Amino acid sequence: MKVTPARVAALSLVAVLAACNNGAETIQPSAPAGPADPLRAIAREQGAVQIVVELAVADPAETATTRRKLLGELGRGARVVERYEDRPLIVLEVTAGALDRLRGSPLVVGIHLDENR
Repeated sequence: MKVTPARVAALSLVAVLAACNNGAETIQPSAPAGPADPLRAIAREQGAVQIVVELAVADPAETATTRRKLLGELGRGARVVERYEDRPLIVLEVTAGALDRLRGSPLVVGIHLDENR
């Protein structure tokens, strides 16, 4: 996937909205998965959902290490769509099972539907 200025701006906006806690599509990692969970519903209906994952990093220099740990935890059911070296974000395509594992990870602070998919 090509990284464009518009995509970078959109993902930056997602991060800012999440920081302000105003993102309507934001699903907190600890939120229970249930029938009203829109991301899980998409993943179940379509086989996978493309999401933006905010990594729990205190220092941007920890981004790559945290990303590797998270991908190791996820295992099957997750495909990397896009990585960012300068932001604690990763775009993934995940199954419902991988989405559930993401929600249980202390390495994740936010999960958002990728509006640019």
